[in-house]
Amino acid sequence: MTINTQNLTLSEYQSLRFEVLNQLETSNNIDPILNPIIDSAGIPTIGVGLNLRDVDSRNIVFRAFDIEQNPAIDPADAVFAAELISVINSPQSSVSQLRADLDDVLIRRANNPNVLATNRRTTFSFTSRTESIDAFSQRVAIFEPDVDGAISGVSNSLERTTLVSFAFNGGIGLIGPGLTAAFNSGDRAEAYYEIRYNTNFEFNIGAISGPGIARRRYIEAATFGLYDVSNPGPNFRPSETDALKVFRTFNKHEERISAYEAGLGGIISGLYRT
Repeated sequence: MTINTQNLTLSEYQSLRFEVLNQLETSNNIDPILNPIIDSAGIPTIGVGLNLRDVDSRNIVFRAFDIEQNPAIDPADAVFAAELISVINSPQSSVSQLRADLDDVLIRRANNPNVLATNRRTTFSFTSRTESIDAFSQRVAIFEPDVDGAISGVSNSLERTTLVSFAFNGGIGLIGPGLTAAFNSGDRAEAYYEIRYNTNFEFNIGAISGPGIARRRYIEAATFGLYDVSNPGPNFRPSETDALKVFRTFNKHEERISAYEAGLGGIISGLYRT
């Protein structure tokens, strides 16, 4: 007996997937970032968490920008593509310098008559929200089969949104044996615990670390839901069976939950307020 999922239409699912990941990747659930930034790990990214040092993500961005990397197709453009990759892979002193260096390559590319492309933008940025979302959609689609391989038969739902966010964030390995077992046995409370408390590998009991990941896991757990009711109202009361499962899970993991909340609860509240 697997977990009962809170199902969505395809359109609802795609919209929620974007909103959740955009909030997690950019701290903004309205508009994606159009210009490149440097993330907390020092990696140049653009749009909704597109890591420009990741080949798959970068290829999607280059295609959107009509940049040809294959010298057999456009030898002149391939040179500029290599320059862009060199900038992306180099240590960055600031976001402004990153943008200036990338834009410098594109300006020279735009003025080179040997480049075959007709789309020669002079700034390394998406031109619109639509263009950025399209690039994100191509990237996130890569992780959908990974989710199916980890836990089969999960419909387009609140729960699947969380699983895809896991894969997008850290690869399919984040959907570990504990979460898989809980999901497949229908134990939502245990699955919720795994998501919220047991997949932040930067956190060790007794050490205050990993607040950024903790914030992400809190949002993912809230999306997943402790009970199989979407948007429970103030008068919601869980069934006795569900309440007992939650109580049992807390007792089982009380030490880690208490340490986690003591170490990171206040920090997470601060992150939400900002």
